Amino acid sequence: MVAPLRFSGRVVVLVFLSLAAALLWANGSKAQDLFGSDPVTEPVAGEGDVAPQQQQQLTTEDVQRMLKEGEEALKTGDFETALARYDLLVRVFKQQLQTQVFLPIVYTGRGMAYVGLEDTEAALADFREALNQEPNHMPALVARGKLYLDNGASDLAMADFQLALEQDRRSVEAQFGLGKALVALGGPQQAIKPLTAALAADDNNAEAYRLRAQAYSGIGKNKEANEDIEKSLSIDPDNYESYFALATILLREEKYDEAAQALEDAIQRYKPKVEGSEEPFSQGYLTKAAVLLEAAKKSTDLEAKAVAYEGALAECDKLLALIDDSPIYAQIRAAVEFRRGVALRLMGRYGDAITAFTEAINLNPDLAEAYFRRGICFYYMNEDALAVADFKHAGNIEYLDPRTRLWEGFAYAKMGEYNEAIRSYGLALAESDRYVPAYVNRGLAYLMLGENKKALADFNAAIRLEPSEWTHYFKRGEVYKRLGEQQKAADSFINAIRLDGHYPPAYRHAADALDSLGRRDLAAEYRNKADELEAEQRKATQ
Repeated sequence: MVAPLRFSGRVVVLVFLSLAAALLWANGSKAQDLFGSDPVTEPVAGEGDVAPQQQQQLTTEDVQRMLKEGEEALKTGDFETALARYDLLVRVFKQQLQTQVFLPIVYTGRGMAYVGLEDTEAALADFREALNQEPNHMPALVARGKLYLDNGASDLAMADFQLALEQDRRSVEAQFGLGKALVALGGPQQAIKPLTAALAADDNNAEAYRLRAQAYSGIGKNKEANEDIEKSLSIDPDNYESYFALATILLREEKYDEAAQALEDAIQRYKPKVEGSEEPFSQGYLTKAAVLLEAAKKSTDLEAKAVAYEGALAECDKLLALIDDSPIYAQIRAAVEFRRGVALRLMGRYGDAITAFTEAINLNPDLAEAYFRRGICFYYMNEDALAVADFKHAGNIEYLDPRTRLWEGFAYAKMGEYNEAIRSYGLALAESDRYVPAYVNRGLAYLMLGENKKALADFNAAIRLEPSEWTHYFKRGEVYKRLGEQQKAADSFINAIRLDGHYPPAYRHAADALDSLGRRDLAAEYRNKADELEAEQRKATQ
């Protein structure tokens, strides 16, 4: 459902008003020339089958009056009246060849009335007709762009605003609309310029400050983002969207507690866009739960971690209590159950997590992530066959996600089915040939089957993609040992040590390889270092 356009002193309707005025009543002699001395006529139906059709007489003054009444009705939100006036004018102007120059104006006006009446299809049809009559008609381009934005078609909106700006670079509405579309499309750098232009013309536009704050945050300019969001809130302190935007900025800065508070502020201030709706701020509750889960994962304090997990579950429970079992809430309930499942899994409550993920799947059978996460629970419960089935199902839905095939491989390897594991890792690499975990784990599976050269190729691929990861070198050293290439084994272990010198087995393996090469003094140094590290680690754990 489309929310009515909100008209203010600077919006499209005033552009529309000024054009209509310029064309009709600001130049009365021109209007008189167009209409002539005869009144404009509009056919009306007669009464009964025998009554002849009559003509409704409209003078130039009538047309001017109806245009003004239509425009005033738009400004006051009386969309039924506006529709009646413009509908009649459309029919009048279509019949009068000399007046068809005004059709873009009245089609745009009627389109705005349809927007206010939430008839999106009719509105788009009228804006399209206005632009067919005059492809560069500014009011129609801006109004249609706003309608596209309201309906989530930001790419189409951007095209309309760009074309409008080609006609008039000073159009505040077009600059603002373009910036808003670019933020929605993930173009923060490009959005800053038009939003700044809009704010230069109206520095009391809270939404423009909020959008520019989001754009600044998207390119890492946190100081500017915080300044803009503070300005937005100073202008409109009860706008829930600004608090939600503040939460996203804080989340990027990993300020989880502050982000959670901002989300609570958003939830408390939320007002549904559809008047009379009782729908809660689902996105706010779900995002707050996700923020608390992230805080729990990052925390090293076990008590704080537990509190954050319980908080995430509480947010989910609050939302479930606010929505009923109506089918219109099915997708929201699926999202809530999924979030509950994530929290329960991270808490180690695998059985409860499986129940939550299953409920999410029942509500939304195409929720691939729920199958994937449920599969992980089955994996840790040693229900490997069930895990494989879930990973396969998730992979069939989201076939470009290599994680599902990777975990499928984990489960097969855990069952000792290494050939199947290798096939699964291969599928992961077919989906993303730069997915390092698949190379590493396929290499390990090849090692279990004694296919050392294939394992070597996979570890080398991992090293090329992640040359600073010491574990890849360590694993490759193991392969070289098996192949009897002791110098290459020693080099690999030593390179692992150079990248991370805190792993005693790397020193011991390097010492063994050096011993086999007759370099006993150097081997002794590496063994001594391994002894020192192990002693330090024992002391640290006491």
